Amino acid sequence: MTEKVTEKVTEITVRIKDLFFETAGDMFALRNYSKLRSPDDYGRSKSAFGFVDREVAEGMLQFTPDLIPTSLTQLPDEMVRIATALFLCIMGYMGDRQYWYPPMLAQEILRAGVEHIELRDELYVQVLKQLTNNPSSRAHSRG
Repeated sequence: MTEKVTEKVTEITVRIKDLFFETAGDMFALRNYSKLRSPDDYGRSKSAFGFVDREVAEGMLQFTPDLIPTSLTQLPDEMVRIATALFLCIMGYMGDRQYWYPPMLAQEILRAGVEHIELRDELYVQVLKQLTNNPSSRAHSRG
């Protein structure tokens, strides 16, 4: 009898959570994160003369086989260079670029996150970017 009650409670709990995310789940969307760069700012970082590269701006939060031109989140200038270099490590670890020792890349990503608190959100957003519409199942499992 207790097992059936536990199953029913679990079923109801899951349904309540499903309803919550159906109605309010958008509040958790990455695009609503307050520290995220604007797509125009991101697209402007790669183009000459300050023009917005629409293709870059629109792909800001989606898989890319290319390096990112700047950080995805708003960071101090000295951290932007580190963030873009770490994206290469993320690509290498996830298998989007080929490197000899992917575990060492993961170690570098984790080390940077431990040493630089301001990079933690950036690294998380970078992983989410590479997971979004990534055609590789290996990348999904690594991400």
